[in-house]
Amino acid sequence: MKLVILDRNGTINVHREDFVKSDIEWTPLPGALEAVARLNHAGWHVVVASNQSGLGRGLFDMASLNAMHAKMHKMLAAVGGRVDAVFYCPHSPDEGCECRKPAPGLFRQIGDRYGIDLKDVPTAGDSLRDLQAGAAAGCEPHLLPHRHGCGLPRRRSAAPRIPGEHPGSREPRRLCRFLACARSAGCIAGGCLMAFIRSVLHALWMLVTVVPWGIIMCVSSLWKRGIPLYWMAEQWLSWAIGGARVLLGIRTRVTGMENLPTDQLAGAVLLVKHQSTLETFLMPTLMPHPLAFVFKKELIYVPFFGWAMARLDMIHIDRSQRAQAFNKVVNQGRKLLAQGIWIIMFPEGTRIPRGQKGTYKSGGTRLACETGVPVIPVAVTSAKVWPRKAFIKRPGVVDVSIGPAIPSVGRKPDELMREVEAWIESEMRRLDPEAYRDSLPLPQVPQEVR
Repeated sequence: MKLVILDRNGTINVHREDFVKSDIEWTPLPGALEAVARLNHAGWHVVVASNQSGLGRGLFDMASLNAMHAKMHKMLAAVGGRVDAVFYCPHSPDEGCECRKPAPGLFRQIGDRYGIDLKDVPTAGDSLRDLQAGAAAGCEPHLLPHRHGCGLPRRRSAAPRIPGEHPGSREPRRLCRFLACARSAGCIAGGCLMAFIRSVLHALWMLVTVVPWGIIMCVSSLWKRGIPLYWMAEQWLSWAIGGARVLLGIRTRVTGMENLPTDQLAGAVLLVKHQSTLETFLMPTLMPHPLAFVFKKELIYVPFFGWAMARLDMIHIDRSQRAQAFNKVVNQGRKLLAQGIWIIMFPEGTRIPRGQKGTYKSGGTRLACETGVPVIPVAVTSAKVWPRKAFIKRPGVVDVSIGPAIPSVGRKPDELMREVEAWIESEMRRLDPEAYRDSLPLPQVPQEVR
């Protein structure tokens, strides 16, 4: 088992002389969460060992401590990282316990919990007592330079040093500090650097293929339109997904295909969980019917890709004109659905970080109710491997779960969307429980809505 033990205050989050006493005061250090994620993606299990004498001093209670850690877990999940467990000492310094660092009690608890010998297990912290506790338990200690960061004052005393630390490296970016620890654990060569190289290769693959594809699409549109042109466009999306499989190691696992309508002219509105760009490319390659995306019109001005999209039967809208925009969606949507083209929409409106839920807007269910076609909810766990707005992608499996078609006839758009939301979010928790372990329970859908 590849295990690394980290301190918390001054290592993952900003240290405060007056103690971090609430989730509001808990602020991650720049780059720290992303660095934890890089350790995770290189195969390392991250555990926190932290003195929390604020409990013993009466400065905060367990509910406040749990809220801090829930915030940490949630923010880590948003960048694709996780901490397996948090071990903490609740005692004040004068209680003389065995778990307060520099005593090694917390580390021994970790060794007992995981059933491993801590000899040479890397540990990182920002103070001498972190190193002393780790060394006493047999760990390999690594000092992260000064503990305050983010503009807070340093201590006047010189920070302790360990062999191999260079005084000139004491700059405040925590990402660099974590990468120093990761190098000692073999992370860079084993995972992070390779993920970066793979991501660069995939970006180049998409770039060198989208240019000729966009030109071919624009030229072909002079004599070819509609569904035949759509399947030409789908070919490039297949190349992009195939490149992700070969170059990035991203695989897809699809369930629920039997829930899709089988009639050639049957209409449907797909309402899809949106975590990254991946599902935008992936969904047309999975569906047996052509899809029409509803998207903001600015995208059609993107060179090559947007130019090609403008030639397809899509619904591009001006978001500044809400009433006219929805009327356009209904009018164009009705025509496209009559041709057997399915409408695909992302009800949250934008890409949502892993483990989080956006606001579900009822535009998709309003369209379904206006046209009388069913809605099909789809859950996608793409952020596990392709985080929101991230350049570096990770190998892994993306689960796509297609839910049962929900009739729209006689339904109200808002209540129909609540049912869609409940299905998607409960399915996301089933498919990716690690990302949602600290989330609030989902509200129950009233029985008459189901």
